[in-house]
This record gives sequence, C-alpha cells and structure tokens, in this order.
Amino acid sequence: DRARLLAARGLLVEADELKLPQRPLEPGAWRGMLDRSAYASAFLRAWESAAASGERSVTRHLEALDFCAASHVPGVPARTRLGSLLKALEILRALSLEAPSPPRLQSLARIAWEAGQRQEAVQALAQLMAGLDDAGDDDFREPFLCVCPEFEGQLPKGGITQWCLASALHQLERQRAYSSYWSEPGKTLTAAHTLGDLGHLTPEMERRRQLVRLRFGLQLGPEPASLLGSTRPDNLNPDYWNRRA
Repeated sequence: DRARLLAARGLLVEADELKLPQRPLEPGAWRGMLDRSAYASAFLRAWESAAASGERSVTRHLEALDFCAASHVPGVPARTRLGSLLKALEILRALSLEAPSPPRLQSLARIAWEAGQRQEAVQALAQLMAGLDDAGDDDFREPFLCVCPEFEGQLPKGGITQWCLASALHQLERQRAYSSYWSEPGKTLTAAHTLGDLGHLTPEMERRRQLVRLRFGLQLGPEPASLLGSTRPDNLNPDYWNRRA
C-alpha cells in the first residue's frame, strides 16, 4: 500500500519515530541558507550585527532558522528533517506571541507553510501585513525567511516594506483557499491589482486574475498578457493564454 511504499523510500515518518531535537545539526547554518537568496544580500551586514548582539529574542530566532536549515539537508533521515522543521516552528510560535515583529512573522509564515500548517501560515501573513504600514528599515535588522519562494531570488524592488507586502500578499492569495475556484473573487482581483501596482505581479497571479474574470463573465476568453507570453517554469501553456493555435 501507499504507506509501505513511502516508508521504503524514506518519506514516511511514524508518530513514535518523531522526536524534536534539542540542538540544530549545525549552529550558524542560517547564514548559508540565506546566502543563497538574493533578497538577503541587502541585509547581511545588519544581520551580522544583530546576531552578534546576543539579544535573547534574536538568538532564539536564529536558532529557529538553524533548525529550518537542518530540515533541508540532503541525505538526512526524514524523521530528523521533520523534527528539525517542527522544532523551528515551535520556537517561532513562542517568539511571535512574546514579541512579534516583521522578521519573526515572516519566518513563522514560511515555516508553518512548509510544515503543512496552512491556517497558521495564513494567520501569520495577515498579522504581518497589518503591521507593515508602521514598519521601517530598522524593523528588518534580524534575519528572516522570505514567505514566498518566488520572491527569494529578487532584490527588494521598491523598498523593503513594499517587497515584503507583495511577497506576503502573493502567498496569502495562494494559501487562503485550497483553489482559486473557492476563493472570494473580489479579494483575488484586488490582490492582483495591488501586486501590479507594486510592480510584483507574477504569471500565477495574472492567470488567477483572468480565471476569476472568466468564471464570472467579466471577459469572454483568455486575454494576451506579456507575463504569459513565453514558456517558463511558472508559465507552461503560453499558447492558450495568447490564443495561439
């Protein structure tokens, strides 16, 4: 059966096998994990200063990121990787209750999503977005995970606050319903419009915008769009969207 096949591939973790680790596999691994992301390059100096400060909440956040890094190490048993991810989530849950901040809420949203806790991720994203209006550059002085994988390879175009808002809005639209079919059409159209205004509209969100409009009779068929004009990993059927035979 499916469980036996998954177990044979090392992809199944039984409840009695799962133990949360007390220490990350490699302290300081957060640096290597974030160094691979373009957005982090703008903050590395400030982040190193924060890491050296010894502030308890910052240290705990960095520990959570170390556990998260451990969950992505190839060749490590699935139970160890899952335990590391859940330990990161445990730390960030507590931190975000004690002292919520844009960096901690972003890390919480990303790790909750990776751990399959969709509703928790949605709540963290909503809380993050509600506080961004009052955020300044100093509020991003400690390392954080980008909430949306598609934004990891970007520099924070338009400023850090707008970039964070765009990435959070993109991820919230993706997660707040299991499918765009079940999402509230007004929210989807507003999200796509806002992402366009921020300069961060993606092919996925342009397709969602058009699908909602098609479903509710706001347009008669696919409308050509530059974002959907060529084949790329996030746009596999440009001929359909551009009405090419």
